[in-house]
Amino acid sequence: MLPLDDDRWSLLTHAYGVATDIPPQLARLRTNPASADITFRDIDLGALCHQNSVSTALYAAIPYLIDAAQKLPPEKRADLLGWVGCSMADATLPGETIVPVFLREALDTAVAKGMRLLLETLSVSFDEETTRWLLAALAGFKGHSDLCHVISSLDCLLFCPECGTQIEPMKSTLNLGYSRRQRES
Repeated sequence: MLPLDDDRWSLLTHAYGVATDIPPQLARLRTNPASADITFRDIDLGALCHQNSVSTALYAAIPYLIDAAQKLPPEKRADLLGWVGCSMADATLPGETIVPVFLREALDTAVAKGMRLLLETLSVSFDEETTRWLLAALAGFKGHSDLCHVISSLDCLLFCPECGTQIEPMKSTLNLGYSRRQRES
């Protein structure tokens, strides 16, 4: 994990420039990880992953975010782990920022820990929207960006490319398992 006082933070960037503003934000997170939404109040997550574009500072921040998630009870981890997992999906998109060598080991360790925490978190009963978000994050942690984005977008409207009919995936009556069985018989 890149120490918060390491000079290499000045080599890292985020959406708005040099990432020297991130260590103080992460330091505040370390002092109060018990607050369920501390990360969204005190850390500029939008700078780390902005409009599906990741930054080198994201890779340095993830170990701290995962450590904070580990200190929360499973029922309070969903937002944080969901955000990290979906950000990891964005990191695998073509042309995205490459992980600096000096951050690779800590990032890989944090991602493995994040996946374990996410699986534990999924054992908690959540509403459908939160469960979808966590399943999308799981795909992201595993590096499946397309699957992550499909799962996280299941509440969006789609349109049939052939006829233009509007499709609402979460309200669809299409039962693919039933359709496959019918076709096979």
